[in-house]
Amino acid sequence: MEWRTPRPVSLIQISSDSKIFLVDTIPCTTSVDTAQVPDPEYANAICDALIHLFTEQRVRKIGFSFGSDMRQIHPVFPQIKNSTLHNFVDLQALVPNLSSFSQAASKPQKIRPKKAPYDKKGKTAAPAKKSSDMDDTTEEESGETSSKGHRLYSLARLVYEMMDQFLDKTQQSSNWDRRPLLESQIEYASLDAYVLVVLMRLMVAAEVFEQKRLESAKSRVEEEETERMKKELINMGVTGYHQIMTRPWNNL
Repeated sequence: MEWRTPRPVSLIQISSDSKIFLVDTIPCTTSVDTAQVPDPEYANAICDALIHLFTEQRVRKIGFSFGSDMRQIHPVFPQIKNSTLHNFVDLQALVPNLSSFSQAASKPQKIRPKKAPYDKKGKTAAPAKKSSDMDDTTEEESGETSSKGHRLYSLARLVYEMMDQFLDKTQQSSNWDRRPLLESQIEYASLDAYVLVVLMRLMVAAEVFEQKRLESAKSRVEEEETERMKKELINMGVTGYHQIMTRPWNNL
């Protein structure tokens, strides 16, 4: 979800394995100039669609720091407050509970050398502006803590951990009230949603690998199988990143 203060929501991104939807919410919100919603009928249709999606038990929803998004959504779509979210996974909250991340979280984090971010074609992109979600020298966590006191991963760090790549956040603080959006904004917004689908698959695979590794250590089974799984997991990360960065956004 993207916005530009004082507007609470300018754009909502929804992604599946095969499609990405960028929902323009400017017609749903008031502005500094007027207190009237520009298109009430459109706003009600978007609100009804979001409630249906959130409450549908057969569809798994994947988010990242979803609580902060909901705080932005509620002023625009207050009816959502009365609905119950079903079958939802918040990746940021999930990470501290995974065995595959427990050891990494308990060790001091090394300072990573700065790398130039990459665009979707794998070419070096312009240096990213600093933001709360972009690693600098390395701000490896978001600075927030969970209810259990765990430091929470930023999305940029999670992408780095799972794919060994930096997530370009250059467009994060751009003008999201601009219409039409720039191609770079469309690419960024699409990536920000679709990356969660890929990360979910990688995190599940990483957890399966970690459980197998622990079982292997307990039974003193040869580690060839776990080493093979580790290589497959690394390949999944590389393939997942390539899949994201070569996505034909303009055709979606």
